[in-house]
Amino acid sequence: LQPVPDATPGPTGTGAQYELFPAKVPATNWEITDAARKDDPTTVSDLQEVPGLDWSAQYQDGSVDDETTAPYVMISGYSANFADVVNDVAGDGAQKTTGDINGHQAAWGTLTGADAGDTNIFVIFEPTPGHAVELDGANLTVDTLKSYAGMLQPASEQDWVQVHAAAAADD
Repeated sequence: LQPVPDATPGPTGTGAQYELFPAKVPATNWEITDAARKDDPTTVSDLQEVPGLDWSAQYQDGSVDDETTAPYVMISGYSANFADVVNDVAGDGAQKTTGDINGHQAAWGTLTGADAGDTNIFVIFEPTPGHAVELDGANLTVDTLKSYAGMLQPASEQDWVQVHAAAAADD
């Protein structure tokens, strides 16, 4: 991947753990619809409400015309304790299972009641100690979301910025 001229160069020392899909998106016909990064002054406001949140990207299946039924995934990277992120996301009311994804500690399940919003399924895994990656999905199964989590690969901040630059520019 080559640097993007308008992107903030990285890494900037935040200690964030970035993850990317090998093909940039989770599946054929998917597109990146939004991206934000704590070290980007143009998108940082999207992340300030959540402690430890370093970056976030949203993806949607572009082959489905109706956005309310289109498969959707939001991926967020945290500099935070895995157990804390699981507790914040799943709380006490979620139906959750723990295990591993590609050898990394993980939890997944379904949000219920007031916690269930537009995205009602989640997968959280710990790529490295002190970091957690959360996937939230809609119009997908938990197994599909787990498979997407298993596809993610560590990336440099610069590579992450390059892949998501067009989505961030559209905001």
